[in-house]
Amino acid sequence: MPSILNQQIIDHAIEQFSTLAPDAEPEWGTLNGQGVIEHLIGSFRYALGELGNNGFQGNWASKNLLWNLLRFDLISVPKNVKFKDDHGEQAPAVSSEGDVQALKEIMEASLTRLYDNPDRPPHPFFGDIGGKGWARFHVIHLEHHLKQFGLKPKSA
Repeated sequence: MPSILNQQIIDHAIEQFSTLAPDAEPEWGTLNGQGVIEHLIGSFRYALGELGNNGFQGNWASKNLLWNLLRFDLISVPKNVKFKDDHGEQAPAVSSEGDVQALKEIMEASLTRLYDNPDRPPHPFFGDIGGKGWARFHVIHLEHHLKQFGLKPKSA
């Protein structure tokens, strides 16, 4: 069974991201070390409903096909994924200021707040995946960005 967010995964991710210099260059993409930390904080805050609700921008295939392929580890997250805004322009990646300690705090808050949160928005691309789905998404997302910086994912 694929992993969902838990304290062991959080501890491992924080241990790995703590070694990342703020100006570290990724193996792909444009985020540096500080940028990826802020992107991950933003992702967790968005899932908790703290950054508003961008609504569902995906389609039947992203919601029913792609999400299931990703959550059951049948495919990996593609590199350099971009989202579009309501005007068809490239939307900036979600981001929220902070450091590794702030990332740890929002990750740990997510352990309980993801599940029974009426403010939890749909995932912009996968739709209403529920609390357990968000907990699974965060593991997939963390592993993707650990790999992006040559760090060791928990599953490795």
